[in-house]
Amino acid sequence: MISDAEAESFLGSLSAAVLKDLTGLAFPGSNTVMEIAPCAVRLFYRAVKKYSIADIPALFDALTRIPFARAFAVAQNQAARTEIDDNLKQEVVKYLSAIPMTSRQMLRRFDDGGHVTTLVSQVPRTIEEIARLMPARAPRFQPGDRVPGYDYRLEILLGQGGFAEVWKAGHTELKRQPPVALKFCLDEELVASLRREIEIVSVLQDHGRDKDIVRLLGTAYNTDPPFLIYEYIHGGNLCGWLDSFAGAGPSPKPAEPEPNRRFKTYATLDRTGNFG
Repeated sequence: MISDAEAESFLGSLSAAVLKDLTGLAFPGSNTVMEIAPCAVRLFYRAVKKYSIADIPALFDALTRIPFARAFAVAQNQAARTEIDDNLKQEVVKYLSAIPMTSRQMLRRFDDGGHVTTLVSQVPRTIEEIARLMPARAPRFQPGDRVPGYDYRLEILLGQGGFAEVWKAGHTELKRQPPVALKFCLDEELVASLRREIEIVSVLQDHGRDKDIVRLLGTAYNTDPPFLIYEYIHGGNLCGWLDSFAGAGPSPKPAEPEPNRRFKTYATLDRTGNFG
């Protein structure tokens, strides 16, 4: 059994290795920030391969239990020992501290009772599968951030993609209001795609065809960054549902979704778990 302290030690060692590698890459004119994710994925893959297949599920379970504040402190402690540029150091810490959060989201299943219990079938065997558990880049936001101009506080990063971040958020004033999912558009050149998404979802809702998709509750198209407000559906995403079959795959018989089950389709989601 791998303890929470051992998982923190694993994250600390990973943080030290990533910072060491990036220190060697940082030079005037380089865009080292773009190297954070591939560097971290590669080193995470190497570190995991040192464990036996029987111990990896327990390692992932313990890693996902690390609270964000603690993960941030572990990464920050390692960053304080390096001499790299402060801006790069800040991006690395933001990236590393998000790993337990993103791993938790990708390893969740509908049948896990709300606690991550990694199956052997979920253990990544390739560097591409490891990348599923990792942030695509350093998140724009952090848990606890408030949305300027809106009474929402961010709680959990649900997914990232080429231009979007999706966060679970709670209302700061209406404590009994259910949480929502906020989809932020982080690329000014792609804001028009957000408008198209609004139009498509509006058509589906107007025609009563939204039974099996997440409902769009509101828009903040003219803010910076612009975002959409979706209902939050608890229970995991499509990847988690597929993983619940332990590698066997779903039966080909049911052609209709199970009652009251809607997947988190806040954005395009492929089998790698990437959001568009």
